[in-house]
Amino acid sequence: MRLPRAAPGRGSAIPFAPPQNGPAPPPPPSPGRRNREIFLGLFVRYPALIEPWVEEIAATEFPEAELDRLRRAILEVAESSSGLDATSLEQHLALCGHAQIISTLAITLSRHAGFAAGGGDDLEVIRQGLKEILQLLNAQGRSDVDAAREAFAVDPSAENSQRLTAVKERQFQDGPVGGVG
Repeated sequence: MRLPRAAPGRGSAIPFAPPQNGPAPPPPPSPGRRNREIFLGLFVRYPALIEPWVEEIAATEFPEAELDRLRRAILEVAESSSGLDATSLEQHLALCGHAQIISTLAITLSRHAGFAAGGGDDLEVIRQGLKEILQLLNAQGRSDVDAAREAFAVDPSAENSQRLTAVKERQFQDGPVGGVG
């Protein structure tokens, strides 16, 4: 006995799903990612500021693995090769495997950091921008946990699971991030 087939669009049990022509789009960036990119991008562009800001660079949390690796590389350069200009620092970091993220940071600076986008050399303006970005990062810390949860809910991949676990572990070890509890 054959069952009658439902006409398309009428009571069909299986909804229409358009074919996927490639990988799914990446999950939206976490709320503080752009600010973290600007923060690191400023040090890549203005390496003279690394040494006076070493404590802030070391203390700032980066839930994104590639940004955290770059942060650690910048700190290593501060210890071993002080005095590099921007071109030398970029070349050094690129040789250490950070070429792609450096390109991303340059784009982020040009699009979202107007005070630095023009390539101006007024270090006082850059210092003030760094202070403001650091304040934003400190205020946004708690939202990283929420962002990691949302990214995992949208895409339960191994990478998002690891990110969520890392952010939760950081919160467990350090207490509520950003003073929000």
